[in-house]
Amino acid sequence: MTQMRSFSRFILLAASLMLAGQPVLVSAADLLVLMNASGKVERYDLATGTHVGTVISGLPSSNEIHCRCGGPTADFHRMCRAVWEMCCASIHVNGGKMETWLDVPEGYGGRLFRATGMAWLDGDLLVASQGDGKVKRFDGKTGEWKADVALASPGGMTQIAVQGGRLFVTDFAAQMVRRASEKLNGTMSEVWAQHAAQAPWGLVFDSEGRAYWSTSANRIHRFDGKVNVEWGGAGGGLNIPIGLALGPDGNLYAASLHGQVTVWKTDAPNAGAPLRVIGGPEMKEPISIAFTDACRADRSL
Repeated sequence: MTQMRSFSRFILLAASLMLAGQPVLVSAADLLVLMNASGKVERYDLATGTHVGTVISGLPSSNEIHCRCGGPTADFHRMCRAVWEMCCASIHVNGGKMETWLDVPEGYGGRLFRATGMAWLDGDLLVASQGDGKVKRFDGKTGEWKADVALASPGGMTQIAVQGGRLFVTDFAAQMVRRASEKLNGTMSEVWAQHAAQAPWGLVFDSEGRAYWSTSANRIHRFDGKVNVEWGGAGGGLNIPIGLALGPDGNLYAASLHGQVTVWKTDAPNAGAPLRVIGGPEMKEPISIAFTDACRADRSL
């Protein structure tokens, strides 16, 4: 079984939001891809897949990026949060600055041990702390730690997602997708979906509550709560697909750590190759995907 690679520890570096001396402004239809190897976030035109420029550089090796609206001009002032081993950073994409948002010292509640995933719930930020197998809850405005709300296998958590008010966790070590307790009381999460000898990595839900999850066998499955269907990957295109996201165009996007970003249809299983492949020489270990139009659906900050 393919093993999850080890990512470097947190080092605070300045991030540059400039390209060729000019600010890189993102639009409502941008695709942002976090590159683990280069420490950059690259911007692509969603309609064409064309690389437009580097939005952020100077990040340590990071695991996931989330975008959310912030500030009084929510349509134009988008905030991204990148998560790495010990810390989260808030990056105001059009504001030209980066600030450390979470950096909990050792010995304090809320300490993160190789953070690998993020999700929003009722205005709070949930962060997967892979090393100790805990999902930690932080106040979405102040960053104050509230509680450890769910458990999975230590060393096994990758991506997390919230659907219908419930928290779901991909547990790579236990080879299953877990569902946390409805009360989020810090207990071990239950088995929700699995496939023989395929450990999960990425996880995302569609508007109908169906889960797409990627696996160590370079496959994507769709699970509706009862039936699991192999949805893509048999025709190639996936190579350690750690990050999954659904685009505003209705397609499924997969970031392969040892490949590129592939796009898959969601109206029917993909028997062959992906709809298209996005990438170029700037694509250095893509690990997470975000869409700047997230602001349209989420204005809670």
